[in-house]
Amino acid sequence: MKIIIVVKNEMKLRIVKCTDDKLWDNFILNSASQSVYAVSDYLKISNYEVDKMLCFKDMEILASFILIKKDTIREGGALNKSSIIREENVLFTPVTYRKIKGSSNAKKIRERYFINGFIVNYLVENFESISLALDYETDDIRHFLWHGFPDYKKKFLVEPRFTTLLNLDYIDNDNFLESKLFYNFSSTFRNNYRRSLKDNFILNNKFSKEIFFSLLRDTFESQNIVFDVKSYEKIFEVLKNLYQKNLIDMMYLTNKNNEVFNFILFSTLGNKSTILFSGKSSFVGADDFCGVYLNVSLFLYLKKNNFKIVDLEGINSPARGFNKLGYGGSITPYYNLVLN
Repeated sequence: MKIIIVVKNEMKLRIVKCTDDKLWDNFILNSASQSVYAVSDYLKISNYEVDKMLCFKDMEILASFILIKKDTIREGGALNKSSIIREENVLFTPVTYRKIKGSSNAKKIRERYFINGFIVNYLVENFESISLALDYETDDIRHFLWHGFPDYKKKFLVEPRFTTLLNLDYIDNDNFLESKLFYNFSSTFRNNYRRSLKDNFILNNKFSKEIFFSLLRDTFESQNIVFDVKSYEKIFEVLKNLYQKNLIDMMYLTNKNNEVFNFILFSTLGNKSTILFSGKSSFVGADDFCGVYLNVSLFLYLKKNNFKIVDLEGINSPARGFNKLGYGGSITPYYNLVLN
């Protein structure tokens, strides 16, 4: 590992670029959030240089963060400082914090406060421009908001985004129709789920490249979006590696004729699962109830396997975001941050 810069603050922190994927993943998999978006294999989705950064106090790792870098060139051919960018393939570049056992919430908040300030100082001093996609675990963005105080000649622009989280403790696996989670569904979703129980869907728990590509293509075409096969070949190779390490899984529905209705691909690390990809066949219409049936099947599976939270991943589309809220989850903010 190579020390990049030392910025002094009250906690005497230092930032180190990590080149050891084993060390990096060990921290991520034992962190407070355990996000699949921070796992080294997932980051291979990127088409740019990705720096994995660790924040140390003495010899202990307190946090990590991810930088997607792009070089810019001035007139005359000289390199500017690199820029930190967001990329479509990498949905989040989260700050990941250590798990603190047996400490007060006040201590956790204080530690994260100083870590975030240290990261802001490091970014501003070392990069030409900055664009970050934080996840909902970083809920204290005050240091980003305060950068440039008091004149604010140069400040971070904040774009609030939203996802919806379901509390799986609200599930009664023995009687789902009487559980609090089902009660929180919209009346439409409750009715649709009851109807779906009569459709004789067959639930399959299998990782399938054929289904992933076929149903994603159908989904994209239904929305008049071009399906980039080459890009998704690369993405699928990353997903396959994650699946082989038991970090993601896949479910899909069929009928007795082995026709595939829809699929869902989700993370399986820690006690919080995130829906990463989903799609449906072109023949599935508005009167089919396979969507709510597959989602509830996922919720029940996660509950049975001791997951606490499922993130339905984004409610930012006017066309589709409202549909996810039909499951009655909480509206949870996260932030994109830009400094030019």
